[in-house]
Amino acid sequence: MRLFGAVALILTALAGHARAQTAPLAYPADAARVDLIERVSRSIVHIKGERDAPPRTDPYARMTDKERERLLKRDPKFFDRLGTPPRPRKSMSEEGSGFVYDSAKGYVLTAAHIVRYSQRLSIVTPAGQELPAKLVGVDTETGIAVLHFEGASLPALPLAMRTPRAGETALIVGKMIPVNSFFASQGMVMGTAGQGEGNREGFSNLVDFVAFDNLLPHGGMGGGPAVNMKGEVVAIVAAIFGGQGYGQTSGTMGVPLGELRATIDTLIRDGKVKRSFIGLSYDCRDAVCSVQAAFADQPATKAGLQPGDILKTVDGVPITTWVGLRRYIAGKAPGSRVKLGFERAGTIQSADVTLIEAPDSPVGFEDDLPLAPPPMPVRAN
Repeated sequence: MRLFGAVALILTALAGHARAQTAPLAYPADAARVDLIERVSRSIVHIKGERDAPPRTDPYARMTDKERERLLKRDPKFFDRLGTPPRPRKSMSEEGSGFVYDSAKGYVLTAAHIVRYSQRLSIVTPAGQELPAKLVGVDTETGIAVLHFEGASLPALPLAMRTPRAGETALIVGKMIPVNSFFASQGMVMGTAGQGEGNREGFSNLVDFVAFDNLLPHGGMGGGPAVNMKGEVVAIVAAIFGGQGYGQTSGTMGVPLGELRATIDTLIRDGKVKRSFIGLSYDCRDAVCSVQAAFADQPATKAGLQPGDILKTVDGVPITTWVGLRRYIAGKAPGSRVKLGFERAGTIQSADVTLIEAPDSPVGFEDDLPLAPPPMPVRAN
């Protein structure tokens, strides 16, 4: 009898929950917002990325024969006790959200840092179907990536035509880990945030972030869309920072998409965006940009620049920030020339630098881990 009563109580609660889900909302504004979130959620996918971790190396593999002989004289059974070689590490994974950009062709937009290192990719549809995905293109300097999938037809979200302004309402929708359920947050655009001089490699450099006051949980929301009240995507969530879980110290940064249609089309067509590169690592502090390293066989080194030079101008334009120079160089076509003015030992000099196409992995930085900051706030151009 007690079991029957418990079952009846559960069924009654479930029936009440179902009525609450289908009953009309009391406030028109709430109804419009809920409808919008439900409509957006039909285009949200959960993204799973996986890559093989580098195997643990044998610390004794590089020993010379003489070193081995000396070691065996001290301990003849040293290598016998060492046992089997180190086991390979398990695969490493990244997970996040994305949204359908082109329904007919199966293209998905997400944040670059979620997928750029993945060797195997899949998406999970709103219905829970997991499908293999392919990385079409990634652009770390704007912070966006395009995936392609087949096997399901999902509605696409339109992109906004402009960068949102401070004060506009923003809804952020994504898929949570590990529950794999939708999560939505309403907030406000606080404005645009310019790039600092020590931001991590992998975050966008060529666009300013949009800052939101939406409070988001950690785990899975990165790569999801921030939409306006028309249901247009204004930004891709690129960073969630602050305290774990909810908290007034949390914040959200997104990559604005209003001016990136050409970049998206280029990624779909070519798989990458060609930008120029000079091969310098330099640090800018208090509007003074000093060269930390000039990499061998790179354009700046061939033009005569050296560590310790103070960068003053590029084509007559003053150089005061890392981002400013990077954006100027990136905006030039590979093969074009720029004139760098610099100071060396108190003397102003100049050099003509022929730009080359930026490599996939910038010279001077290790790409073993995504978003790993350099040991100093110095960036390779």
